[in-house]
Amino acid sequence: MKPKPWTGPSSLTWLAATIGALTLVAALAGVVLVGGSSPDQPGREIGRWLLQVAVVLAGTGVLSIVLRQSELSRLRREEWAENLHALIGAHDAVLLASRLLNAHPTPKIYAAQIDVILASRATLRRLASAPRIEPRSALHNDIMAMRKQLKDLVLEYCANYAPVMHQQRLDEVKLASDIDKLVAHTDAAVLLLPEELRGLLPSEEAMQDEERFPELYNLRVHYGKTEFRRSYKKAKVEMQRLAGIPVTDKPGEEESEEQF
Repeated sequence: MKPKPWTGPSSLTWLAATIGALTLVAALAGVVLVGGSSPDQPGREIGRWLLQVAVVLAGTGVLSIVLRQSELSRLRREEWAENLHALIGAHDAVLLASRLLNAHPTPKIYAAQIDVILASRATLRRLASAPRIEPRSALHNDIMAMRKQLKDLVLEYCANYAPVMHQQRLDEVKLASDIDKLVAHTDAAVLLLPEELRGLLPSEEAMQDEERFPELYNLRVHYGKTEFRRSYKKAKVEMQRLAGIPVTDKPGEEESEEQF
């Protein structure tokens, strides 16, 4: 049979309780022997020795273990706080990518934000495999759900990026040519962009196609209701609790799109 692993504060609690019980037994036995023995009887000396043992156990045993337990609990809360900060950082990076892509969805911005999403996914991978997180099935599953949606985004990018990237290159060449012609044939001191050049370029229209880029569309338009966001809220609340931080979010509460 394998020995039970050390479990930190819980093991210290058991040890403190054991030493406390021994301290109480030694103290009671010492009091009984001292009170029930005459000065010349050996029982009185044994009783005094037991009282000294009780004092030592109480002072250097129970007290030191309680202090050590408090220190371990503090270190564990700090570790959870670090995990929480990493989780928030990964979420906020994806949130910013969502806002940038929603404001101006172009292939160039798409490629740049995929790098951000890959970095956030790497952070989530490290969190999911952390020794204190992996055994907690609910928290681990929430982080894995966040990773999965980011993986789907990356797979969609790999499958569909090349055509829109090539189209953007053509769009830029044509746009530059149209602007050169406009400048060459306009004598006005102030040039204004004509109506025909104010619309979206073909590559930009493709980027907003929900059927062609469903994962990207959900990230851009419905971020507040994505599985990534829902799982993040649950994971954040649990990490706040473990870190001893007051919980501010309600994981079951619906959010409006305007917040994002």
